[in-house]
Amino acid sequence: MSEIITDRTIRTDKDKLINHWNCAFVSDIHLGSRGCQADVFSYFLDNNHFNKIYLVGDFFDGWRFRQSHYWNQSYTNSVLKLLQKSRKGGTKIIWIGGNHDDFLTPFLGGFGELIDIQREDLYRSISGKSFVVLHGHQFDTITARWRRLAKSAAFLYDTMIVVNRWINYLRKKLRMRPWSMSKYIKTKAKNSVNVISGYEDAVSTYAARKKADGIITGHLHIPALEEKPHLLYFNTGDFIEDCTAILEDFNGKFLLVQYLNGTTTVVKEMSFS
Repeated sequence: MSEIITDRTIRTDKDKLINHWNCAFVSDIHLGSRGCQADVFSYFLDNNHFNKIYLVGDFFDGWRFRQSHYWNQSYTNSVLKLLQKSRKGGTKIIWIGGNHDDFLTPFLGGFGELIDIQREDLYRSISGKSFVVLHGHQFDTITARWRRLAKSAAFLYDTMIVVNRWINYLRKKLRMRPWSMSKYIKTKAKNSVNVISGYEDAVSTYAARKKADGIITGHLHIPALEEKPHLLYFNTGDFIEDCTAILEDFNGKFLLVQYLNGTTTVVKEMSFS
């Protein structure tokens, strides 16, 4: 059963109390890749309601889908539940294009009233803080300049996720603690990308140029809720390994929440006076 972690709830048509949020930010679900944890994302949708939800890029993984055409029922369920939030629940969905779902470019503006598709957006929080919302691949030198290399790295990462799950299956049989080889390597690689491309410096400069108080991105698969000098830097994480979302309650508080192994964990909170 989902833990109630906000001071406002709603009752579903199945007589179940769920968390009610002003806004949610998720990214890097990667539907179409074998590493996607669509069942966890469905759990997230089932146990939370939002006035607005941002899909901050890479909701679909067009790169992997073009190669393998992999799809299963859990992916379909995730899409249908998300659309139901809009159609029946009144949730406004804003889909920000990422590098893996760059096929969205011709559809900027959205699909009728269901989904608004944008390259980026400016979000003003309940507390009055303004945030540039974009996926973030624009500030990754590897992705921006060496697209073929980025695609090869994405393929290797997706393969590593699948292999790692088999490794952890064997470790569980041997009563050993799970170990994420893929996450370890990914973190090292992403940190290297940060150093090379100056990712956080670049997004800080961009947010300042937009006269915003902060920026909300995805792309790195490294969740963050940080107050840097002159900038609020939020990263939504992913639904591959971390399974995290950033949520804003009706008091203007932001929470970084993780949904993993059937447990809901508030990783970090940030409030503004």
